[in-house]
Amino acid sequence: MKQIQTTVVALLLVLAFSCSKDNNSGASGQSGQSSASSSISSDAQESIDQDVDVPVTGNWILYYDWLCSGLYSAVALDVYANGTWHTGSGYTGEWVEGRRIFMRKYDGFETVYSGIIRSEKKISGIMTTWDGTHGCFYMVPATDPKFKAEINGSRDESGKTR
Repeated sequence: MKQIQTTVVALLLVLAFSCSKDNNSGASGQSGQSSASSSISSDAQESIDQDVDVPVTGNWILYYDWLCSGLYSAVALDVYANGTWHTGSGYTGEWVEGRRIFMRKYDGFETVYSGIIRSEKKISGIMTTWDGTHGCFYMVPATDPKFKAEINGSRDESGKTR
């Protein structure tokens, strides 16, 4: 079930980036109708593929906000080359990357984070617990060896109520 949900999120993100609006006037005589097309404009294709080899492995600081209210919590996040990750609070899981999209899921929870790799210095996106709870996040490289995690709000980074 979790794998299906992760696959659905990935497909929705790909569709969001690859769908374009077509105007169906002319031969069909139904002016004003629009439909999704799987074609990608050359500008969108170039944007998606630009700097595809941005590394995501390493040490990051994850800033997350479960209601996108502007009140972010922070935790250390280590992303490993073997497709796994670990947070400073002890959570683990798996991650995938492709076409500038970075997704990670939690072991033992249905929580999924999905973001756009903006540069080697920032990843930002959305997350969900699949029970109606969702939020916003961003990640930046961990550069401060004295970083201290901070939880604001009633949920930790997995979405679990504290």
